[in-house]
Amino acid sequence: MTMIHGLLPEDRSDDLDAVVRAGALAAVLRALADPTRLAILAHLEGGEHTVTQLREHLGLAQSTVSQHLGVLRDAGLVATHSHGRTSVSHLARPHQTRALLDAARVLLETLSPGAQAGSAVPTVGLHAATCLPPASSVSPASPASSAEGPDAPVPATAAPRAVTPSGAGAVLSVTGNEAAQ
Repeated sequence: MTMIHGLLPEDRSDDLDAVVRAGALAAVLRALADPTRLAILAHLEGGEHTVTQLREHLGLAQSTVSQHLGVLRDAGLVATHSHGRTSVSHLARPHQTRALLDAARVLLETLSPGAQAGSAVPTVGLHAATCLPPASSVSPASPASSAEGPDAPVPATAAPRAVTPSGAGAVLSVTGNEAAQ
């Protein structure tokens, strides 16, 4: 009986299955390996968005946003549905995608050279950090501070705030103290 890498010939089909599964995982990881696509996913963590809303939040051309959404759709991370004549994008598997992004944030925290035990990398949901008005701009007379409370939804037309990368791979960081969770 011929052995390949210490495995029996009947084990090779398991190896081929593992290669196929690894290829599928590599496709998902390639989709995640782009700062713009990570920012899109972070926005979609906060809820559905149209291409126009994502374009406004990210400051990118509509064609660029659409292209990135296509890559995320092909990887199975994002789904789109029609609302009238408008396409609306959302996380295809919200719980799994959030878990994956949370794991990436934990990994980023452990890989960051300046990270100390217990120190948090400011990675609040990018949607909340850029789509919602800063807490200091909420006045007692505003609807967000009424009976609905401070967590009430705010229209996506709210002015975006600056998002700046802080080191390689830290595209989910936001400027200011609103990053504290």
